Amino acid sequence: MHASTMMFSRIEEVERMIAAQELGQLEIDSLLVVTPSHLNGTRSWKMEPLKAVWMAEEPSVPGVQVAEIYETEEGVKYHRYGMDSEKLSNPMLRFRWEG
Repeated sequence: MHASTMMFSRIEEVERMIAAQELGQLEIDSLLVVTPSHLNGTRSWKMEPLKAVWMAEEPSVPGVQVAEIYETEEGVKYHRYGMDSEKLSNPMLRFRWEG
């Protein structure tokens, strides 16, 4: 067995990997989300196990209609604009990782 570490910047790439696992083409040991300090409230980047990804309407950022929300195993939710994810409208589950 060959092990690899992969980093992706788009959630569509992660979904393709999950689909490949469902087809038996590979095995995913874990999914992690990496956040910068201004999002995670610390003084450095942070890596945490990913539990789910949500999509929601983003009413406060001009020109942005949809925001991705990354939920960790601890229940913390992050999204790129840094506002409270509870203020986003109509959240819909994109996928849940049960790995």
